Formats: sequence, C-alpha cells, structure tokens
Amino acid sequence: MSEKKSPNVAIIIVNWDGKEDTAECIKSIYESTYKDFEIIIVDNASTDGSVEFISEKFPDVKIVKSDKNVGPVQGFNLGMRNTLASLICILGTTL
Repeated sequence: MSEKKSPNVAIIIVNWDGKEDTAECIKSIYESTYKDFEIIIVDNASTDGSVEFISEKFPDVKIVKSDKNVGPVQGFNLGMRNTLASLICILGTTL
C-alpha cells in the first residue's frame, strides 16, 4: 500500500462563530480549478455550532479545535503546525 502524498498547499482558515461565512469560503475554494490542497479550519472556541456544521457539510476539511479563542495569529500558527504541505495560504473570514 502506498503512503498518502502530502498536499502541495494548505489553506488555513481561522474561524470564530462564523460558520456561514466560513462555509461560503470553503465552498468557493472547492470551486477552484486547482485541486492539490487541503483545507484546515482552526476553530477558536466557537459557540455557534461551527465545528459540527462544517464537519457535517464538508467532511474532507480538517478541523483543529482550540479550547479558547487564541486570536487569528496564534490560530494560523496552530493550523500551520497541523500540515505537511509545501505552501501555506492563510484566509480570514470572521476573526
């Protein structure tokens, strides 16, 4: 069995209580013609059901949960520690 290849690009989105905006962002990424990526959502302790909503709607998205709101910069750093991709793209929806 062959080992799974790491994606070339990790797209990291930090979310805090922005499930609808984050879902729209993910949807637009999937509509791209470029496909060698992974999406990592760093959830900053949302209380609006973001984690459940996103994981149900987009099961291929990796979700990294923070137990407290660490802010956008630390959130992006947390996302970067959870990928082996060659390139990083950071996006913000609701910070």
